[in-house]
Amino acid sequence: MEKRVVRVLGVVAKATVLKDRATRQSRGVAFILFVSRDDAIKAVKGIDKKVLNGRTLRASVAADNGRASEFIRKKVYKDKSRCYECGEEGHLSYECPRNFLGARERPVAKKGRGPGGGTVVIQGFAIGNGLTDPGIQYAAYADYALDMGIITQSAHDRINKILRLCETAIKLCGTYGTISCMAAYLVCNTIFSAILARVGDMNYYDIRKKCEGSLCYNFSNLEKFLNQKSVRDVLGVRDIDFVSCSPTVYPTVLMDWMRNLEVGIPTLLKESCLYMLENTILYVTGLVHNAGHMVPMDQPKASLEMLKRWMQGSLSESKSSVSSENLVSSM
Repeated sequence: MEKRVVRVLGVVAKATVLKDRATRQSRGVAFILFVSRDDAIKAVKGIDKKVLNGRTLRASVAADNGRASEFIRKKVYKDKSRCYECGEEGHLSYECPRNFLGARERPVAKKGRGPGGGTVVIQGFAIGNGLTDPGIQYAAYADYALDMGIITQSAHDRINKILRLCETAIKLCGTYGTISCMAAYLVCNTIFSAILARVGDMNYYDIRKKCEGSLCYNFSNLEKFLNQKSVRDVLGVRDIDFVSCSPTVYPTVLMDWMRNLEVGIPTLLKESCLYMLENTILYVTGLVHNAGHMVPMDQPKASLEMLKRWMQGSLSESKSSVSSENLVSSM
């Protein structure tokens, strides 16, 4: 149905509808590839938030530079057929397009083909310490600040008076809310703002430090590195400047901030991207010591070592190629 609606609005090159593996019924999610970008934009404007057969359609444009396979081919790893997915602050794709992963009938080491024909195996994915269930996490802000001794008991009690309203707003937002999610963002972040007002220029990513600049860290070296032409070419990105926090992108994702993304993780684990050891999945939780939220900024060697071990399947091993104690522990 979605494909027929979209084809009225533009010339479609390819349409893929995600289906439930057991029932073969549509999951209500489709990936549409248009011949022209203008048609894609027109289609999104034409169907987003429209009601069809009692369902509200949601549509958005995703840019595809067609170089995913080129990126895979250029990697320096010996085995270029294995793909790992990492998401900063819990951001991961909950569904993988079938035209990339291929059919998903059997739970054994699935292979798929990227846009350029490169064969890949989704080997694993990593989720950082991110905001996935705000209903639980926002309730812990004032408690954490009190436990760390950065606010008083009376301040804690005053700040937590907002909590019940915040929790109600989060429930209204749920997983698929729109305007209600923006309302939840505005309400709940008064908790965070109230704590910051009492602690001054404390680094809210690592309370042991002071904020450095508007983002509490100096990301200038990162920007210099990612803006090198050689790096852009390897990543396959367009000729645009990388910035640490884009004033264009940031407002567009605020609607997602307060959504409960926790509910999508079990589906991702069970059905989407992991097909290993005949459906046996290894879960590993790890800590990097002496680091705040921005682990790569606080412990760059340790975080790199952790990623290397994860990709090598050796996170639980005690030996380390980095000559520091407790680089990665509690694995």
